[in-house]
Amino acid sequence: MGHKVDHTSPIYKRFRLKVLGDCYNRGEKIDSSKLGADPGLPTESSSVIKASPDEGINRTAYRCKKCRRVVALQANVVDHIPGEGIQCSCGSWITPAFQLHKSRVDISTV
Repeated sequence: MGHKVDHTSPIYKRFRLKVLGDCYNRGEKIDSSKLGADPGLPTESSSVIKASPDEGINRTAYRCKKCRRVVALQANVVDHIPGEGIQCSCGSWITPAFQLHKSRVDISTV
């Protein structure tokens, strides 16, 4: 058919997240090859995928305030529409359903 998959598309990222979530809910073991590279490790040892030349040198990184380890990069953020998500036990809506608390992470450039 000749169709290509855009791995950077928010629609594709949501689809993969849903598939992995369904596998987890069924109790299946999730193979580490299905997960992205660990952002806390140097890129030489954590992934064979190199940054494309059109990506800027400055990338946003989210670091743990306690241990300063990189927990996510901007590329890991899934775009979302305000109002979609899950309701917390306190009654407020959490969008997206998975979140990093800004009080627990520092946002910096790598």
